Order: sequence, then C-alpha cells, then structure tokens
Amino acid sequence: MNLSKQELETILSRGYVKIRGDQKAILDKIKDDKTAKYHNKPVEINGIYFQSQAEANRWSEIQLLIRNGIIREAERQKRFVLPGGIIYVVDHVLTLKNGTQEAEEVKGHWSRVSINKCKQFVTLYDIPLYIVKNGQREEWSKIMKDRDLKKLYFPQNKRRL
Repeated sequence: MNLSKQELETILSRGYVKIRGDQKAILDKIKDDKTAKYHNKPVEINGIYFQSQAEANRWSEIQLLIRNGIIREAERQKRFVLPGGIIYVVDHVLTLKNGTQEAEEVKGHWSRVSINKCKQFVTLYDIPLYIVKNGQREEWSKIMKDRDLKKLYFPQNKRRL
C-alpha cells in the first residue's frame, strides 16, 4: 500500500503507530505524491491538467496549428462509448479546415486494454485514429499493417497483436 506523506502523518498523529528516531529519516524521504501506474508525471499548464508531459507538449503543438489556421478546432479528453458500456477517452479530437475529424492518442506505454480499445474505436467510429509516441505521429491502420512499426510502438508485447 502506498501512502502519501500527509496520509502517513495523519495515521501517526492518531497514535496508532509509534516511530523511533531512526525511522523519522525514512519518513522524511517519502514522496508527497503517489507514483502513477506507468510513471507518467501529471502536469498543469495555464490551469489545464494533463496526464503526462508528452500530452501537454502535443497540446501546445496543436494550439500553434490552430493559430496558424491548419486546424479549425481541438477538443481534449473526448469520450466515446464502446461495446459493453466501456468508455474510451481520446486525448485529442481535431477538426481540420475542411471539417473532417481526426482522433489522437498520446502514448508512452501500451497495455492490452489500450490496444483493444483502439481497435474497437477504429472499428465503430468513422474517425481516423493517430498515435503520437516519442514526438512521432502515425496512423493506427498503418501501425497495425507494418511489422516494423508494430515493434516500435509495442516493444513489450511478444504475442501477436
């Protein structure tokens, strides 16, 4: 169980646990924030909360594209319903100048669940899905067809996708 420093101090202040002097140094080293599942670091920029620095960087790029007139509009954290009532939240949905939409998913780590959600999204919705990883933007269908790109995007998955 991971406790934040504040939670631990609350438990200690109630007298349930007593600490010795040498344990105090250990307590001082405990992080204030809990570690994220995939070790991403949440970021807040101009009052906007992002789940990772990569997502914040991509949002900044999108804002420049909007200012230059390449993209008409962008929406963050748009929800889509998948079979079984599962909610899939896409990082960015972009509306281009011609009115077509594109979905973007900023990824640092892949899990089987995220791969399956992407597959279902592409099958159900008529919106092309692009994956942004390490600053590279690739279309989902291209990634799934090209074996070399699969290795780049899914290095830890040894089973066939």
